[in-house]
Amino acid sequence: MTLAERNQALDLLGRLDAGQRAMALRFMEFLLLPPAIRSAATAPLDDEPCVEGDLERARAGDAISSSDAIGMEDLLEEFGFKIEDFPQAR
Repeated sequence: MTLAERNQALDLLGRLDAGQRAMALRFMEFLLLPPAIRSAATAPLDDEPCVEGDLERARAGDAISSSDAIGMEDLLEEFGFKIEDFPQAR
């Protein structure tokens, strides 16, 4: 950052009232987050309806049973790939 940019930023921050300044600082902190965290923070809420019992299982801390999970090989096959297509995954 150049001295002129730093001075401009300080000038702009100085023109804001305390509430706006706090918001600007929070936004700058947000900009410094890793991209994946920013994406997760700004992602739309999941609007998929819960299946019967999902909420109760989540509150109880129950994980998805392995019988409900789809294996990586099956998932890749669905899209025409094989696990061997991704050697770094092993």
